[in-house]
Amino acid sequence: MSDRSSVQPGKCSRVLTQKGFHNELVNKTKAFNKETKKLQSAIDKLYETFNNAENVGITEALKSVMLSKDVFENVVLSLRELSALDRWGESTEVKDTVNSTAAKFLQATDEAIHEAKRRLHLADEIIHAAGCKTTTSSVETSIRSGLHSSLKSEHRKALADAVAAKEQAEYKMIIARKINERKQLEAKEEHRRLTEKAQYEHVAILEAKKTEAIAKAKLDAIEQSITDDEI
Repeated sequence: MSDRSSVQPGKCSRVLTQKGFHNELVNKTKAFNKETKKLQSAIDKLYETFNNAENVGITEALKSVMLSKDVFENVVLSLRELSALDRWGESTEVKDTVNSTAAKFLQATDEAIHEAKRRLHLADEIIHAAGCKTTTSSVETSIRSGLHSSLKSEHRKALADAVAAKEQAEYKMIIARKINERKQLEAKEEHRRLTEKAQYEHVAILEAKKTEAIAKAKLDAIEQSITDDEI
């Protein structure tokens, strides 16, 4: 007896043609590119709040990053699920680039989130210390520690930006090549179709000429026969 536990009622699996798969791949990779830029923008805005001595806006920027991360992860998952349906090898290069880019961006995102939470926690500690009349030197030590960590975070951000730019360039090049290959394939198919059409029309013309020649020969024979009878 077959196992039907994995089949959902009212749903059937969709079988994609190669062209349909290609279109899905292009659309989903565009979505991936879009969400990658959104996530990068959210991370940048979060780091900008670190430049504020009072850490104003960190909480809202942190929420934005976490939301962008969720959307980004869903897009990556969608691309991976589509790649599992690839029977033509079209997603091989794209899949590798997406996985590599996703890993780097998610790592950069987690680092930014961790730093934001650390800063919020540090701010709470400083406020608490000030309320308890902690010595000025202790507060200054905490602030210096925060500034040192900020410099390290900025370095990681710059590195992540450089890696992301490189990955995006590679990704765009792969997509452009895939689109060009698809156009070439479609052009060849159109050329083949037009060639077959021309051949069919040529054969039809030859058949018509043949029929005309036979009819003319018969007519000539009849006319010759009539002429012979009259003589």
